[in-house]
Amino acid sequence: MALRELTADVRKQDNAARRARPAGRRGTVHQAFFVGWAVVTGLHTLARLGPALALAGRPSGVPGERRRLAALIMTLVIAVIAATLLLGTANPWRHAGHHHHAERPAAAAEQAPGVTAGPQR
Repeated sequence: MALRELTADVRKQDNAARRARPAGRRGTVHQAFFVGWAVVTGLHTLARLGPALALAGRPSGVPGERRRLAALIMTLVIAVIAATLLLGTANPWRHAGHHHHAERPAAAAEQAPGVTAGPQR
């Protein structure tokens, strides 16, 4: 199964689950698994952070230690700068259940040959 078909199936299942649930309930199974994953990952990170900081506080005796530290710091600085610059360009790919790609005007389709107006079935 192609990735495009798989993501379309997941979206259909999420939408069906959203329509079928009672008015008081919120969220889907997919969202619940994400919350579970986030909690487990957060706990794992916190558990590994203590030993990592303890090891980082003492000299290792390995040559190139300062260069590696400088490379790590530069990587973090560049990541923060890139995230700050790019975050403003992000936009949602779904708008209140309306899939803007499915309602593509014919003129746009003529300008971009080979691009379809929606998922192929």
